[in-house]
Amino acid sequence: MGKPGLPPDESGSSDNDEGRPLDPESVSGNKPSKGRVPATIQHHCMRLQVPRDPLTIVEAKIEVRLGNALYIRGQGDGLSWDKGQPLSPGFGGSWIWKTNKAKGKVLFRLLLNDEIWAKGEDGRVDAGKMIEVVPVF
Repeated sequence: MGKPGLPPDESGSSDNDEGRPLDPESVSGNKPSKGRVPATIQHHCMRLQVPRDPLTIVEAKIEVRLGNALYIRGQGDGLSWDKGQPLSPGFGGSWIWKTNKAKGKVLFRLLLNDEIWAKGEDGRVDAGKMIEVVPVF
């Protein structure tokens, strides 16, 4: 339906930023049949809806003293057993490591200041999944 003072919107298209109906001819070069969205708009919408690679997330729940940090070492997505990558501090004693490039399983172990290994077995998380751990040092 059109707005007062404007022609009715017969194309089924949305209003633009100025509150006027979009002109399908100016968007795609040809007028669509009633109720159809121009191909250019369809292509644009589909491009926006393409999901990113899924995130793989390791979240550690632990309070550490000021000046200390958590690190992760392991195998998968560029992790190494020789040098750790820092986790980002979150809220309420939460530390996060995330990646969207993992393939398969990621094996890992957390370290305090990249020096003191967490007790227990190595952690495992599948690509695109999240795991929450509570490390003990």
